[in-house]
Amino acid sequence: VNYFRPLPFDAGGAYYYVAQEQGLFDAEGVTATIKTGRGGAGTATAALISGSVEIAQGSVDSYISAISQGAEIVAFWNFLKPGVFGIMLNTEKVPTVADLKGKTVGVIGASSSTLSVLKLMLVEAEIAIADVKVVYLGCCTAQYQALVDGTVDAIGTWDAQVTSIVATAAKENKDISNLKYVQSDKFLGDILITSKDYLKNSPENLAGFMKAMTNGMSVMDTDPQLALDIAAKNIPNMDPKDPAQRATLDLRSATTFRDGKWDYELLATALALYEKAGLITVDPAVINIE
Repeated sequence: VNYFRPLPFDAGGAYYYVAQEQGLFDAEGVTATIKTGRGGAGTATAALISGSVEIAQGSVDSYISAISQGAEIVAFWNFLKPGVFGIMLNTEKVPTVADLKGKTVGVIGASSSTLSVLKLMLVEAEIAIADVKVVYLGCCTAQYQALVDGTVDAIGTWDAQVTSIVATAAKENKDISNLKYVQSDKFLGDILITSKDYLKNSPENLAGFMKAMTNGMSVMDTDPQLALDIAAKNIPNMDPKDPAQRATLDLRSATTFRDGKWDYELLATALALYEKAGLITVDPAVINIE
């Protein structure tokens, strides 16, 4: 199984490396490899459609866009809980999301969930995306620098990145009390997707892969320091004794689904808002998410 993530793992992804080092994939009869990118969730969907990977971690909006254009792919696991993504505001310039009109907001890139959540939250605040200046900053230090030096008034981001920003500011002895993170409970968390052919022909690989991943998550829960030590062997420049890394791991332990099940009521509500925000271009009523 070749697995693609649109961004490299932080400490919150220790479960994957735990599964590798402790033979949890082997125990399920699965050989797993990981590929990571530097773009947004759309790059994960593209990697899957190209056939270069069998599993990708992507976003609901990029997935819906792909299947509405005929892509033979399927979302088989609801991976992250809603509320992970949001907007971090410089409250000296932008007190609330409703004040973003005419302001500059940084996101990772055009295919990133950081842009998608911005669009969604602007629609909720009745602000047109055209009334906000969006700049592409890449990830992740660049986002922090642009926010603290005033290049942007806000950034589209996610909870683990916020943890990193707070930790970085503390190390640099910078006062960021003016920064406020506002999460979206309507923006759905990441999903895992595969091709319909792979689901049909290799369901045991998908099941084994997820069993190993969730077993790795259990290690994160019961022995977080071991998980951090293992992750540090695979993530450049990661200090397993850094409290910020532990905070990131604890955060993801609390926000990663272990059963992969969908909340269909929330999905229906969210997709209607996705359509209004232009994140999907098809009527949610005709979308078949089984």
